[in-house]
Amino acid sequence: MPAPDIALVKAWARIDGTEFDAILPTMIASATAVASHETGVDYTIEDMPESVEQWCAATVSYWINHPDAASEKRTDPSPFLAGLLDPYRTWKCTPVS
Repeated sequence: MPAPDIALVKAWARIDGTEFDAILPTMIASATAVASHETGVDYTIEDMPESVEQWCAATVSYWINHPDAASEKRTDPSPFLAGLLDPYRTWKCTPVS
């Protein structure tokens, strides 16, 4: 699944070294999957809106800085970032009969 560039994520997380290089691709893919699930759109890097790309990078940064928010059983996005996805969410309404 295409996702934001590792350099962008490292900038968001203020990572200078290589200590996270092994896990960043998996974390980026997870953040992209969450964004796709939240918005109902399967993104490619060519059609991913910049704010969604920024959301993915900031979410990975949040997970790195708050390790308890990301585990193999759950991934909690930052509550402060949710609004970045709002313009891209697909709302489904069921007609009332």
